Amino acid sequence: MTTKRVLTIASFIASNFLYAQELKPIYKKHDQTINLKNTILSYGDLFVDEITKIKGNHNYFSSNEFLFADLKYRDHFFFDVQIKYDLIKDNIIIKIPDDKGDYLLVLDKESVESFKINHHQFIKTDKYGFLEKKKIGEKISFYKKHLKIPKQKLDKSFIYYTFKKKEKYYIKYNNHFSQINSKKDLIKILPNCEEIIKTFYKKEKILRNKDQDSFFIKLIQSINKKLI
Repeated sequence: MTTKRVLTIASFIASNFLYAQELKPIYKKHDQTINLKNTILSYGDLFVDEITKIKGNHNYFSSNEFLFADLKYRDHFFFDVQIKYDLIKDNIIIKIPDDKGDYLLVLDKESVESFKINHHQFIKTDKYGFLEKKKIGEKISFYKKHLKIPKQKLDKSFIYYTFKKKEKYYIKYNNHFSQINSKKDLIKILPNCEEIIKTFYKKEKILRNKDQDSFFIKLIQSINKKLI
């Protein structure tokens, strides 16, 4: 049975990791004391990997290994838990330590509010699933969607899959997320910034071809200066 968290101070914490980080040692000590299997993280479906892969190829974010992450789940913060982020199903898989052996669960996607792996911070959106925060501005913010596209391969004796990375880009403006595929998409959303957008695309062709993340981060910075 899940043990309800007894930290009364939790009710005073704002809904983001910035404030909760200050209480990280307290949260970790509490979770170690009661064991993660006795928290709300124990709710979920047992994970069974049904995808056959070859060594060096996987469907997860960053690594095929479990990575330490900070997680906000059902309004509760958890720190340094071990997770994998499945880029095909957009699911979070968590490793729950147990004396009889670790077990793996797929967390309820709708209950995962945000998580952070290394310096990559993700939020859940209703329409687009998990998006990585890339640049948060006063008026407009930039987000990235990580995906992997599976391709079936047939060997002599078995079927396996390989995976190709894919990214999609989004901006948040007036509390609304919009996918951006082109210069026209940006101008349609931000007609008052048309001149800035056209000039930037023309000036930063090399950067756009070399590093799209840096291109859009720099562009969003310029647009925010215009909108402030």
